[in-house]
Amino acid sequence: MTSVLSGEDALVVMPTGGGKSLCYQLPALVFDGLTLVVSPLIALMADQVNGLNRRGIAAAFINSSQSREEIRQIQRLAERGHLRLLYVAPERLATSGFRRFLARLKVDLVAIDEAHCISVWGHDFRPDYRRLGELRTSLAGVPFLALTATATKQVQQDILKQLRLAKPRQFIHSFNRANLNYSVLPKHSPQRDFAELSTLLQKHRGDSAIIYRTKRKSVEELASQLRHAGINAVPYHAGLGNEARRTIQESFMSSQVPVIVATIAFGMGIDKSNIRLLVHYDLPMSLENYYQETGRAGRDGKLAECVLFFSEDDKKTPEYFIGQMKDATQRRAARKKLNQVVHFCELKGCRREYVLRYFGEQSKSSNCGCCDNCLRLRRNALKIPTRRTQPEAQSDMNVLLSIRDELAGSCSLNWSDQIPIHKWQGVRLDTSTSIPQVTGLVLDGVGLTGIIPDKLGRISGLSTLDLMNNRLRGLIPQSLGSLGKLEELYLSNNRLTGSIPSVLGNLGMLEELCLEGNELVGAIPPEIGNLKRLKGLLLSGNEFAGNIPSELGNLKKLEALALSDNKLGGAIPESLEKLNHLEVLHLAENQLRGCIPNALATVKDNDLDNLGLPLCRRPRRSSKKLALAGDFAKLLKVKDSLVGTGKVNWHESVPIQEWEGIGIDATQGPPRVTSIRLKGKNLDGTIPPAIASLTHLNLLYLRDNKLRGHIPPELGNLENLKWLSLSDNQLTGAIPSELGKLKRLERLFLRNNKLAGKIPPALGTLDILTWLYLSHNNLNGTIPSTFGKLTNLEWLHLSHNRLSGSVPPELESLRRLKSLTVSSNSLSGCIPRELGNIKENDLALLGLPFCGPSSSNEERMPPERKGPRRRRNPLKRLIQTLQNWGPDD
Repeated sequence: MTSVLSGEDALVVMPTGGGKSLCYQLPALVFDGLTLVVSPLIALMADQVNGLNRRGIAAAFINSSQSREEIRQIQRLAERGHLRLLYVAPERLATSGFRRFLARLKVDLVAIDEAHCISVWGHDFRPDYRRLGELRTSLAGVPFLALTATATKQVQQDILKQLRLAKPRQFIHSFNRANLNYSVLPKHSPQRDFAELSTLLQKHRGDSAIIYRTKRKSVEELASQLRHAGINAVPYHAGLGNEARRTIQESFMSSQVPVIVATIAFGMGIDKSNIRLLVHYDLPMSLENYYQETGRAGRDGKLAECVLFFSEDDKKTPEYFIGQMKDATQRRAARKKLNQVVHFCELKGCRREYVLRYFGEQSKSSNCGCCDNCLRLRRNALKIPTRRTQPEAQSDMNVLLSIRDELAGSCSLNWSDQIPIHKWQGVRLDTSTSIPQVTGLVLDGVGLTGIIPDKLGRISGLSTLDLMNNRLRGLIPQSLGSLGKLEELYLSNNRLTGSIPSVLGNLGMLEELCLEGNELVGAIPPEIGNLKRLKGLLLSGNEFAGNIPSELGNLKKLEALALSDNKLGGAIPESLEKLNHLEVLHLAENQLRGCIPNALATVKDNDLDNLGLPLCRRPRRSSKKLALAGDFAKLLKVKDSLVGTGKVNWHESVPIQEWEGIGIDATQGPPRVTSIRLKGKNLDGTIPPAIASLTHLNLLYLRDNKLRGHIPPELGNLENLKWLSLSDNQLTGAIPSELGKLKRLERLFLRNNKLAGKIPPALGTLDILTWLYLSHNNLNGTIPSTFGKLTNLEWLHLSHNRLSGSVPPELESLRRLKSLTVSSNSLSGCIPRELGNIKENDLALLGLPFCGPSSSNEERMPPERKGPRRRRNPLKRLIQTLQNWGPDD
């Protein structure tokens, strides 16, 4: 709170129930302005706002459950400074209309709850969260507070990066909830599973309990089944109406109903302290989900039981949802997270230790005494007799026993000849054949410190070998090349040395090869190109040298190729263009040279911009390279002053028609540059007057950079210019009156700079101008009356300047005007009455009276003077809203 009150950015990672909400709710009472809270769920907003209102704190939320009039009423309260906290969803912040409303407020703090949603590596990624970093531009100087209960170190770093937090304070609390008892029960049959669930509920009779299920239908069926068994239970899921969900939530919070069966739509932000039992009747999608949901139990610090029912068949539903994901990066991340949950369920060691290690925290003990495995070990001091082992699996068991100490190093594995092999830690069996075989060895992050033994190559049925996130050292054994059934090989994030054995190219069934984050050296074997089924090749973060093998172009099914952060040199092979299924391509932080093959630039997730290399842009045989003369030579001359320290690929070695952001017209005579579009390219130079020599330019779009200096008056000579966008830069000085000569100009965007001086009356001569954005500058003087001549004008934004005087009555003649913003100035006098009819305006914020004669037609009267209005068609309202979006947004 001290950090927040000091105006510092901060990241808070604190367990569920730890008090994250207080970190922004209490400072909100100290601030003069508004605290904006970004929250992902309606239930979460309603619960927090109701709690604040009960305490006499002015708070409100805006979401899809409200009517348009309710939203307008809340917006008016916010604009008048009557709210302390306003909760909104990230999807609403993405709309231009809401951002315009936000620009009219005094915001002192932005609190982003459930901040893990911003990261593609998090368990609940939401694209609209990803855009929250854009608010740093419109809310410059406002501190940002990111809060979450579930964030691994990778997710924490992604939050800092995406939100562009400036020197943030980081408060990372322990993930250990010592009062929660974790246990996993194997599923057998629906009847037996329900009997065990009923026993649990009888044990906690009179206590509050939550049971999570994946599907709505399953929720309804289980709630009905419990009621027939005499247990008072209600269902909760997103398919119920808003009022029904609200009623159910209130009845559970007040303990009128002790048991709620729900999908994950219920629970986030719910502050009920005495939940004694929390059951996952289906498999969670990730350990983050599991940790967050179990964190709703035992908030009062007293003992609570968290039970997960598990069977291998439970993987089918989440695997189906993962298969529907379009983005390959998200698919791979989700699949890995699901495997970690399965590993947690199959774990024979301490479950608490595994969860803490997952979040990067070291457990103080390998036996917590409060999970089913640790309690079982304490109760069962005697060893299981040898006769209970499986004779059929003796072959593979003997191999594992012989390599146990070598593989484990100083780590303790529960592989013992006195325990049945199907209960060995991380071992998976196939019992469908007459002689069961070991098919999987999954020891992800269990603390292994030894070496990978050659004898692993003797387990012929192995399909998955996952030894990631340990401290394994030494070489990758050559014997792994004999595992003919191996489909997944994960050895990332260890301390392996040496080179990749070329014999791995013999693994004809291999689909995933992950060796990232080791100390591997040498060249990448060209034999890897023989792996016809390979979908993922992840080799980043090693010390590989030499060239990228052209044979990788033979991997027709490859979806992800990560080779970044190595010492690779040479050119990028053209053969990679044949990888038609490629969706992830990471090559940065190497020593590559030459150019980038054209087709690779279309890969969805790539880091090619960080290479600093041009696209090869090999023209077709029928096309010819245009000479670097005329307009092209002029661009080369202005490049340095326009670009500053930014990078754009304007270079003589690249055909001009392929220069970044350049549009040309080569249909008649010598080719001419017709457009320059360089948005968000980090340009930090000045706008050179020589650009005005590009006489055929009709679009100059340099928005969202760091351009400084004055707007060159020479731009007024661009007689063909139709669109000029210089918004979101650091431009200073006055608006040149010479821009009034741009008789073909239709759109002029200069907002969010540091422009000063008076608005030139000459802009009123731009007869065909439809868009004029001058807001968020330091402009002074009066609004030119000449603007009344802009008869085609539809959008006029002048807010957040230092304008004075009255609103010119001449503006009443602008019959096509759809949007007018003039607030946050020093205007006086009265408002011409006809302006009140403009569809979107901020005139009410001026606090000035209307003046002029009343209209005889009620429909032409200002909105506040009208009588009751008929409810318009929702589809029509939607279309009108979409039409009001600006092309510069």
